[in-house]
Amino acid sequence: LWLDDVPEHAVAFVQLSLVMGMCDCIGNSGYTACMATGKLRKYSLIITSVACLEFPLAWIFFSLDAVPEYAYYTYIAVKIAVLIARMFLLFIICLISSYVLHCETISAPTKASV
Repeated sequence: LWLDDVPEHAVAFVQLSLVMGMCDCIGNSGYTACMATGKLRKYSLIITSVACLEFPLAWIFFSLDAVPEYAYYTYIAVKIAVLIARMFLLFIICLISSYVLHCETISAPTKASV
């Protein structure tokens, strides 16, 4: 049975897969928060652009004869960059959304003032 001798990179792959899963779980709540604001265009464009860096970076590492784990390291690094960009964008979107809501609430005429 193959379980007697574990493949060379199996332990590292499992550990890195768990870290990748944690990064994905953290990021999903940010996407949900952005969907709640209704401003998806800018958010999706920037996040997707940053996330598309995974493949070219992994390609560069493999062309430099890196070990297979570098594909996972690249994925994790890009996911951290996406998380940072996501937090920055959510701060901007939520700040603007709350400012617009505040302005609309203050400037909206009420029946008592008419």
